[in-house]
Amino acid sequence: MIQIERVDGSLPGSQPFRFCLFFTTGLLDHMKAGDRVRISTPVVMFHHPQHRNQPHDVQGMEGTVKTVLQDWQGRPISPNFPVVVEFEVEGAKRPFKAHMSADELEVL
Repeated sequence: MIQIERVDGSLPGSQPFRFCLFFTTGLLDHMKAGDRVRISTPVVMFHHPQHRNQPHDVQGMEGTVKTVLQDWQGRPISPNFPVVVEFEVEGAKRPFKAHMSADELEVL
């Protein structure tokens, strides 16, 4: 669900302003470490182990959620890509990790 909030206001000595805050709610509530997920939208990455420094669409890849970032040193944070997913790639020395948005993933 996407929630929209309108904010009206002004700063001292400036013109009044109006803007909208868009943020997602509920998408991260159902994801936790250890869940199997699939990338459900077209996402281009440049750090795929078999396609280094080249654009590579990773839609359809499956991986495991390693962590969902919500706080840092006890303080709440709001990262743009809070879900860290680890992907096993055949022929790679180690699994590669990517920070993903919750709306790019589907839980299997």
